[in-house]
Amino acid sequence: MDAISVKNFWLKMSLVVVIALPASVVTADNAPLVLIPKPIPIPAAQAKSPTHFNRYLALSDPDHRISKLFRIPPSLRLRTRFWFDIYTRYGSHDFVIHDAMYPWIIFRVVHTSYIFKGHLNKWAKYAKEKRVVWANFYQVRRALFHLSKIRNYAHLTHLERLLVFDLSHVRGPRQFVYRQAAENMRIQLGQKDFFSSGLKVCDRYLPFMEKEFAANGLPVELTRLPFVESSFNIHAESKVGASGIWQIMPGMGREFLIVNDRIDERNSPFKSSLVAIKLLKQNYHKFRSWPLAITAYNFGWHGLLQAIKKVHSRNLAVLIARYHGGAFKFASENFYASFLAALHAEEYHKEIFKNVPTAVPPENFKVVALQEISRPKTLMKRLGISKKELLTYDFDLKWAVRYNSIIPKGYDLILPSQQNSDPLEKKLLDWGSVFRDAQLRVTMRTPAG
Repeated sequence: MDAISVKNFWLKMSLVVVIALPASVVTADNAPLVLIPKPIPIPAAQAKSPTHFNRYLALSDPDHRISKLFRIPPSLRLRTRFWFDIYTRYGSHDFVIHDAMYPWIIFRVVHTSYIFKGHLNKWAKYAKEKRVVWANFYQVRRALFHLSKIRNYAHLTHLERLLVFDLSHVRGPRQFVYRQAAENMRIQLGQKDFFSSGLKVCDRYLPFMEKEFAANGLPVELTRLPFVESSFNIHAESKVGASGIWQIMPGMGREFLIVNDRIDERNSPFKSSLVAIKLLKQNYHKFRSWPLAITAYNFGWHGLLQAIKKVHSRNLAVLIARYHGGAFKFASENFYASFLAALHAEEYHKEIFKNVPTAVPPENFKVVALQEISRPKTLMKRLGISKKELLTYDFDLKWAVRYNSIIPKGYDLILPSQQNSDPLEKKLLDWGSVFRDAQLRVTMRTPAG
């Protein structure tokens, strides 16, 4: 979701394709929208065929796989379609240069895969990639600034004519529109490869997550939020300190979980999912609106309440169009739309992503609470499991395992379930003083701030 940093540019970039967007209109709430051109008719027999599936059909949920709660509202349709393309069309070698205020207005897409087919070493390729993308970025920006300074459009370059068309129906004086577009340019890296990687591993955790969300009265569709946050990458860490598939911040994590330099339960997909349930339930209780509750998961409910009071509206599209205060920037503005895009892409992934193998869901697990302090090597030896097997279910112990650090009394250890005749089960029964059966749950460790 974040703008591509200089460091990230060294990791992917290429050829330029100019995309002209259809014209836009202004809605009653003064939020410019782009008119979607009518799609080429597809025979009904082919529309849902895996070999002829038009991926944009997924956005209308033709098979009713998604709750009505998460239908895409007209006011967010184009914003959602932009993210749907990011997840299903553009890959890790595609850099989309677009308008940050109106993301669906795309100025250029820079494809960089050709750079990595050469004989240069990888660092030289990254350097070339960086130069190519920045060159195109600044070429578009210069053209926009030039348009903002002229009044006679009789002698425009090809690029300038395309930009005039792209922005032709954005409301406001022309010079102001072009200058604002130049100042709000942004680059978004395609996520198709990352999304595909998430599809390969998500089945390890989704059965547990869906069961817990449903048991807590929450829509199971919310379990697809990790596709937006991390693409189900258990190694995911953000530059601001968020970690795990749910990208929970350290402060919030410490309210419910063990978070220190040796054990970080935010990195457990199972434990962090329970925290996400609590946060989403809290947000929905405050807003009674899933668009707002999900946006608050990213932005925080305090800030969102301030935005609502200032704008005098609980409509998310209106908030996006009219509120530009504090940290309510691109990531927060687009969080719900990106969730809707990811949800529809995942529900129709078999039609959209061809031949993507999915992981076999893990066996049902059991939870045992440590009745005394222990160390990872001791646990692995007594349980007869390997480091890989331990971290499959207890990835939050990755640093503790590396340094064989103390695991505190009361820690909930997640282990694969076995039949009573299994040696592992017998060992556990013999160690009543070391383990006790437990339910996986998280509780508030400190008063809510």
